Amino acid sequence: MTLAIGDLNRSFAANFPVLKLMVSAAFYIFWVGILVVFYTYLGYGLVIFVLSKIRGRTPLYLSQADTELPRVTMLIAAFNEESFIVEKIKNTLTLDYPADLLSILL
Repeated sequence: MTLAIGDLNRSFAANFPVLKLMVSAAFYIFWVGILVVFYTYLGYGLVIFVLSKIRGRTPLYLSQADTELPRVTMLIAAFNEESFIVEKIKNTLTLDYPADLLSILL
């Protein structure tokens, strides 16, 4: 009596059903891993693209009245920066923000 390789595989799997379950689990874990990688690189971008087309764009800058702007304190941490601190303060003072709502701490 001769046995073919397929007969050996079927008889082996029939004798060890846990092995068949393990192979099945490994198959699903492999494909879930492939899908996660696909979603990470392509799927997320596609989802965001579709959602942006459905929802439309929101304006990037909302105009607010000066009374609605918060008070802001800019902290400039400087140690041995004598050559750059004057330029940094001038740059900070040229910001497009109301002067009465902006304070600078050195």
